Amino acid sequence: MASLALTFEDVYNAVSYFLGETSSPGTDALAAAKEIVYRAYRQFLFPIDPATGKTHTWSFLKRTTTLSLEDGKSTYELPDDFSYLLIPFKYTSTQGRANPIERSTSQIYEMQSMTPTSGPPQYFSIQAGEYHATTGQKYEVKFWPESDGAYDFYFTYIIEPEKPVNTTDLFIGGSYTSEVILQCALGIAEIQEEEKGGLQEVKAQQMLNALIGYDKKNSPKTLGTMTDPSVLQGHYGRNNIHIYEVTYDE
Repeated sequence: MASLALTFEDVYNAVSYFLGETSSPGTDALAAAKEIVYRAYRQFLFPIDPATGKTHTWSFLKRTTTLSLEDGKSTYELPDDFSYLLIPFKYTSTQGRANPIERSTSQIYEMQSMTPTSGPPQYFSIQAGEYHATTGQKYEVKFWPESDGAYDFYFTYIIEPEKPVNTTDLFIGGSYTSEVILQCALGIAEIQEEEKGGLQEVKAQQMLNALIGYDKKNSPKTLGTMTDPSVLQGHYGRNNIHIYEVTYDE
């Protein structure tokens, strides 16, 4: 099915044309236009919400997936596009257990000398995994205690979108998103050429703010039913359970 979304080529050609180049820019001009698009894309991914003054998290960067634990294993690689954890690990089915609580990696290592050494995971930490210059930084999660069987969790994280390279590559978010990215790129090109902001930058901010307002309608105001881990039955023998409906503002 044909898409109205602008391709990588559409956007960098528009930037090149704005900078006064022909429809077939030379190697240096093309590289300069692409770099402007990359800058615009990076800035677009983490915009400031004018209503709150805080970074807005786009709904299309949120991804929920599952993780299956194995008997005798405590450390697992997270998805290649993992950026940071948004909603922690939760059991996929009702098993009468409290969901694991996040702790620092150093605390998890300290817990390894405690008992029990295996069982249903009670704590977890996110830690840096392997890094390669060609593939970037990887992340992994470590659980304690070591799993004594197969457990399935789901979690939500923020993705790190792929870098557009090919002419037909599309930007994340859809057709209007690509239009906003184009305008952001024109705003950066304008500042580069004029050494100050102008009409293109103002228009870019207006379109970005409008998209943030629209996107917030796609984001739920609740994280669902949450439990207070300090009063859950578990490792420390507490047996009172308090349930809360947790809401949040972006």
